[in-house]
Amino acid sequence: MAALPHIVCFFVSTAGKNGEELGADEEQIVQIVYLLYDQNNNKTSLMEKEDEEQEKEEDVEEEKDHDDGDDDDDKQK
Repeated sequence: MAALPHIVCFFVSTAGKNGEELGADEEQIVQIVYLLYDQNNNKTSLMEKEDEEQEKEEDVEEEKDHDDGDDDDDKQK
């Protein structure tokens, strides 16, 4: 079985009262955030959409951490 090329993490926020008044002041979704990870290119894209239709998009490129047997990073401290 081949690995999937993308991984998605999805989060939704709503607002309102808790306890006995739960649902009494129900609001629309106030925030949607998703993170898309492209495994083939090792890139991460973050998208955040808030109540006021503000959109934030961020691309983060990360290099894979390859262990070459050299522990120079650990010796710096």
